[in-house]
Amino acid sequence: MHKFDVPDPAAYAERIDGDAESEGWILTPDEPGVKAADADRDVEYVWTCPHPKLGDGVKTCVFHTQSAQQRSDVDVAQRFADRLDAASEHETPEQRRRHLQFIDATFTDFDLRGAVIGGDLREYIDFRHATIRNLDWRRAEVTQRVKFAQTTFELDEPYPSGDEYDFDDHPSVGFKQTDFRYDVDLRGATFDAPVRFHDAHFERWLGFKYSECTEPVDFQMAQFDGLMTIVGRTFDAKIRANATTFENYVEADGATFHAPVIFDTARFHDDVSAEDAAFLDGARFVEATFDRSLRLTDATLEGKFRLSNLDVGRTLDARVADFDGELLITDGRVHHCRVAPTGGTGLVSLQDTTVEEGAFDQPTEGTVTYDFAFGTLGAVTLSTPDDTDPNGRCRFLRTTFDGFDFNDADDLELSDTAFEIYELSPDAREHLHGDDSDHDPSDLWATYLYAKNTATRVGDNAAAAEFFKREMRHRAAAHADRAKNADQFTDWFPARSRYVRNRLLGVLAGYGEEPFTVVLWSFVVILLFVVPFSVLLGVPTDLTTFGLYLAISFQSFVTFLLGSAPGGPSVPTQLVGAFEGLLGAFLIALFVFTLTRRIRR
Repeated sequence: MHKFDVPDPAAYAERIDGDAESEGWILTPDEPGVKAADADRDVEYVWTCPHPKLGDGVKTCVFHTQSAQQRSDVDVAQRFADRLDAASEHETPEQRRRHLQFIDATFTDFDLRGAVIGGDLREYIDFRHATIRNLDWRRAEVTQRVKFAQTTFELDEPYPSGDEYDFDDHPSVGFKQTDFRYDVDLRGATFDAPVRFHDAHFERWLGFKYSECTEPVDFQMAQFDGLMTIVGRTFDAKIRANATTFENYVEADGATFHAPVIFDTARFHDDVSAEDAAFLDGARFVEATFDRSLRLTDATLEGKFRLSNLDVGRTLDARVADFDGELLITDGRVHHCRVAPTGGTGLVSLQDTTVEEGAFDQPTEGTVTYDFAFGTLGAVTLSTPDDTDPNGRCRFLRTTFDGFDFNDADDLELSDTAFEIYELSPDAREHLHGDDSDHDPSDLWATYLYAKNTATRVGDNAAAAEFFKREMRHRAAAHADRAKNADQFTDWFPARSRYVRNRLLGVLAGYGEEPFTVVLWSFVVILLFVVPFSVLLGVPTDLTTFGLYLAISFQSFVTFLLGSAPGGPSVPTQLVGAFEGLLGAFLIALFVFTLTRRIRR
């Protein structure tokens, strides 16, 4: 009769964080088949096998006699099915649990393809501490709960590196299209071979807690109706779950991913938690949908973490502990987004993404570049630690503001950057991987147009004025660019004339935002017109004559009539005075317009 030394609970401590005895998946003294060990053994408890001996002098069952499984007259799959049937004949739950135990068994070429595995019993089929080599349960229907805790899965043929997902050409642990009707417990399991759950269906709970995978894992097109937990699990190779549907809560707290994680087009109908998880080689969730929330609290993000074309119905919480790479939340929609790295350096890109509300913080150690280009920001705040300069860390380019308040963006000091909201500091620009700093003038024009409209809507008049001036300057640059690239005169002339009119308004009145500039230009005009009056009336030889000419210029500026000229006005003198009067009327009207516009702001 086969005996198995029950491990001390402390032996499990390497894989878990807490009391092993409370985990529910380790062998304990109160389990069926566990009894006190003989005094001459080094352990306190042993488990004994309940299955009949193989016979012919073999004192163990077929499941604990690996050499017997190589015999042609032994059908392991049929023997296994017979033991499941025999377990159902027992009356008490404890007896059924006892006869469903395959603890510490060794299965070689465990082929149950297309079979119905289990019955209508509530008890687990128990493979704890077993070793299963060359498992093939493809297209099987598992109608009973299965416990693979502490089980080791192996293959005879090693898996070639570089062909991570070519499962059709290479063997793998085969759960393809397997239908699990009840719970599947893989806590503490070890996969020393690639495992494929492609198109599998899990109708109840799937537990991967504290398990380890040294080879790729494939969940592509799988369906998870129940809770999925991969807490504390270690993935040494890639994991793929493209087009996979998760109907229930997904818990990946404390999991470690040493290779890329790919969940393209996955659909999460409930919350996803990856708190304190470590993504050490990036992750990809392209066109994934999160109906509720994705939590990355205290997670470690290294490499490129791509969340493209995603839709998050509630909250994306990325208050990560350590950040060293890229968090790309692009081309999507997030209801509430919170990004707050504790430390690290990298890029957080929200290009083409709509964020309805949230907060984006700088880390206490290091700096993070936030790129909001072409996106939409709602009620969002930006903040930095007291000893960190926030300026040059956020880029707004053709960003639409729908509820964002520059005046209430916490630590964003626009005045310190001369309101250049698209410019990044040199070290921050390095994170954009060669992004051209010479942006298209039309993009900058639109950027400040959107910013101006937002500042006006929330009553931030100072910012609105500054944004409008920059909008007009970049609009002029856009007109100049069109004129430069025009192939015909009919295209060149309108663009060039718009440029001239734009720049003239900017020079004379600061685009209607600087009434004092109009006053200065008025005095300049008055002084300049002293020159033609001096030519026509004689060069002044003393201050009295100069003062007379200055008075004539003043009088002509404020009226359409020439001031009192000595000896009577000549026709040329009258023409000069009329022209100055025309300029004066224009500048006075421009001053009234500019002052009124300024007051109304």
